[in-house]
Amino acid sequence: MPRLSEQKRAVLESMTRDALYEAALSILEAEGWMGLTMEKLAQRAGVAKGTVYNYFADKKEVVFFVLKRNGEALTREMEEIRMLGLDPAAELQRVLESLVLGIHRHRNVIAAVIRVVEENPELHSLHGPGSKNHPMRQAREAVLKVLTRGVECGTFRSFDPGLMEDLIHGILMSLGRMFGIGAFDGNPEVISEMVKDLVLHGILPRKGTDA
Repeated sequence: MPRLSEQKRAVLESMTRDALYEAALSILEAEGWMGLTMEKLAQRAGVAKGTVYNYFADKKEVVFFVLKRNGEALTREMEEIRMLGLDPAAELQRVLESLVLGIHRHRNVIAAVIRVVEENPELHSLHGPGSKNHPMRQAREAVLKVLTRGVECGTFRSFDPGLMEDLIHGILMSLGRMFGIGAFDGNPEVISEMVKDLVLHGILPRKGTDA
């Protein structure tokens, strides 16, 4: 019976985390960083305020929890695309589209993260681009793999895949910041197509040359 109790506890904890995620995400998307409070999170998730503090010390931790969950969903999308067995150019297009639309979809969460990191610079080392906690780490690895495969099989011209991935990541992070602070209000589907066009036409072999 103790084993069953442990299983029940694990299921309950998973359900609570899911409820907290959905509640925090809805608050951030509707009201942003300023609208998120621990009390409001508890009410929206249908739990006691003390329960929220069992999981998070403050709302900064809540924001990074949501960001991590979003990153995990993005990683699953990357894996689903990889499993399609597309050629490198088609796979990269699908990956870029997924990333751009995902960044736009969660722009208010990104805005909250920008706010948190700007107000607490010490968090940058824990959650910044070089950190193992960075939510885009596995998505970046997916981009790097398809770039490397494309160079090796000749679909893309010869270049340093790591450096190219850094450049693509820079474009995506800039888009995320612009979406997040409301400085870029373009149609995300159109922006996605433009990013794909920009990247693909920069790395496909030039006509009449192998370079």
